Amino acid sequence: MHFDSGWWMSINTYEQEGFIWGYLDSPCAPPISSPTSEVQRFLNGYLPDHPKVTIPTALQVAGHQMKPWKSLPGGEVWTDAHGFMDGGWWGDTTHGDQAEQLGYVEGYLACKHQPVDAPTVHSYAAAIDKYYDSPKHEHTKIAYVIEPLIAKREVH
Repeated sequence: MHFDSGWWMSINTYEQEGFIWGYLDSPCAPPISSPTSEVQRFLNGYLPDHPKVTIPTALQVAGHQMKPWKSLPGGEVWTDAHGFMDGGWWGDTTHGDQAEQLGYVEGYLACKHQPVDAPTVHSYAAAIDKYYDSPKHEHTKIAYVIEPLIAKREVH
């Protein structure tokens, strides 16, 4: 997969959102405090004028160009590492096709600069699904599940 504007425009909005979540949950995350819908709007406006820019690069640009988002009084504030990106989020497949979960894996792997193809993405998603089959793992952050999977694959 080439995470460029052509690829971005070919995927659905849920996969785009998942990619943003995965990239922003990765070690490469730029300082973006805006909701994913605002980041998605930025990318969809930025990419047509910059077709050769990769999505990770565009997200870094967004981190520099987007104004910090102020939390609403009384709104949820996540101060721990990885916020709410855990088994509860992963298991909330409200769109039926796992597009957000696949997007998350794509975004996280895009940070790692590894060759990424559809079978690899599906393999990681299936391994994460299997991990979260146990209700006792629901509060484990997705990053803490995917990092050992990446490390294991890098060894082979």
